[in-house]
This record gives sequence, structure tokens and C-alpha cells, in this order.
Amino acid sequence: MAAYKQLYTLEFDRKEMKKNTAILIALTLVTLLWIGCEKEPEPAGTALQFISGQNQSGFINLELSDSVIVRVFDQNGMPFTGYEIVFRVDSSSFGQLSSAGQTADSLLLTTDSLGFARALWTLGNTVGTQTITIVATALSGSPLVVSATGIPWMQDSRDGKYYRTVDIGTQVWMAENLNYETNSSFVDSSFPAAVYGRFYTWIDANMICPSGWHLPSDVEWSTLENSLGGNAVGSLLKSIDGWNFGYGNNLSGMNIYPAGQMNPDSSFSNLTSEASLWTSTQTSVDTVWRRKLVNGSTAITKGLIAKDYGLSCRCLQD
Repeated sequence: MAAYKQLYTLEFDRKEMKKNTAILIALTLVTLLWIGCEKEPEPAGTALQFISGQNQSGFINLELSDSVIVRVFDQNGMPFTGYEIVFRVDSSSFGQLSSAGQTADSLLLTTDSLGFARALWTLGNTVGTQTITIVATALSGSPLVVSATGIPWMQDSRDGKYYRTVDIGTQVWMAENLNYETNSSFVDSSFPAAVYGRFYTWIDANMICPSGWHLPSDVEWSTLENSLGGNAVGSLLKSIDGWNFGYGNNLSGMNIYPAGQMNPDSSFSNLTSEASLWTSTQTSVDTVWRRKLVNGSTAITKGLIAKDYGLSCRCLQD
């Protein structure tokens, strides 16, 4: 009887062990399945990358042509959607930003489905360098500083054209040749680059500047030259390209290109080697003073020319 009870106990213990082992295995499997089904951690934004819009130039108080664009990536190098980024101008005189119907000096934007955030920048009234800062909290590459150059300008109300302007001493000059088209204006059709403007006879030149501007006199040209340091200022006035040789450095901002001239027989000459510009001052019934820049010279020269030539015009603010 005792032996039978002992065998029964051993058999019962074996069954319990099997049962407990089965339970343990089941629990282990459930745990493994639960671990396997657990979601991977969501990726986080890690890097802010500049895409485009740096170092633009544009007219003050007008919108730049290119958007300022940045992009956010996660730790796997994939575009990150919905990351908040602040675009802000760095001074009250550096303009405003706009995006998706919002316009302000500081915008809170979120990245799109491809990780991009973008804004248009309307420059302020500061001539020269203006900046905005782009901040994306906790991202490498943040903050980003974006710069643009503000250029002064005037608009000709007759045809809507914009012209750069430059302050020299007490004067305000157009920094481009006049390009207002009339029936008596002329273009060298072999090289009609916008930087050369149009040619006008002296009679037309005296009437062609827009309202609030006029053709400068010989004395006013001399005032410009003296403000820059005298006669040897040709290099300061010349453009940095376009000349056959003897390029300028344009430190004055006048940016005078070698447009040449139109002769009385309607032919054109001296393109890329000379710039000839009218003054309003006549010396006789047939002749007037002009200003001329030539290849290889650091001077601006004063000379006489007949009124029936076609020369370039630079207008001076009244």
C-alpha cells in the first residue's frame, strides 16, 4: 500500500511539472509575441538643411524673385513632415515674410510632406545687406542666417521699368542707362543688351528723363566727378565687365557699360570700347559737352560733340 502511494505521488508530480512547463512555455510565447508586436519608436527630426534663396539681390521694399527654402530630415535621412520652423527678419528695416497667405516679420511654419518649409521675402528699406534667421529647435544646422542685398531704385511711370539708383555726394543718379522707347530712340540691333539702354539725339535727350529727373548739366557731371575724387575716376564709374580691356571696379555704383554711340548716318560704333553720355549743356548751336569713358583709361573725359549723334542718357534726380 505504501509503495502504491509513493508511485501515485511521483506520477502526480510529473503531471504537475508538465503542466507548469506548458504554462511557462505559453507565457514565454505570449511575451515574445507581445515584444514582437511592439511598435518601433517614431523617428525624430534631426537636421535642418538650407535649400535655396541665399545671397539674392533685389530692389528695396520689393519682393525677391526666389523663395527662401529649408528642409528637415529625420535620423534615417528621410524628409520629416510637420516640424515647426520659425522664419523671422532680423530688423524692422529688413522687410517682411509671407507664406500660405500669412504676412509678418516672423512666421511659424511647418514642413510639408517632403520636409520643406518656404517663405517669400519682401525686402525692407535698408540699402545693402539685410538678413533673416531661420530657427528649428533642437536640430543640427539651426539657426540659419540668410542674407540679401537691398538695391535702391526708381520706377518710370511711363512704361513701368525699374532702374537702380545710387547716391553720390548730394546727388541721386540712375545707375543704368535710360531705356525708354520712343519713335526717335535707337538700339544697336547687333547687340541689343538691356544694360546698354537706348540712344537719343541731344534734343530728345533733354526731354526724355522721367518726371522728377533730368538730363545732367556739365556742372552736375563735374560735381559727380569731384565727389569721387576728380578726373581719374573712370575705373570707379565703369562696369566690371563688358569692356574689351581696362575693366572698371564700379566702386561708385554707376556701372557704366561701353555702349558706344550712334553716328549721324545711323550706323553704330565703339561698342565694348567706349561709353559716351550726354550733358544738357550746349556750347554752340550745333555742339554740346559730353562725357566719355574709353578702354584702358582711368579717366572720364569732357569733350564736344554734335547734337545729331545718338548717345546714352543717365538721368539725375531733380
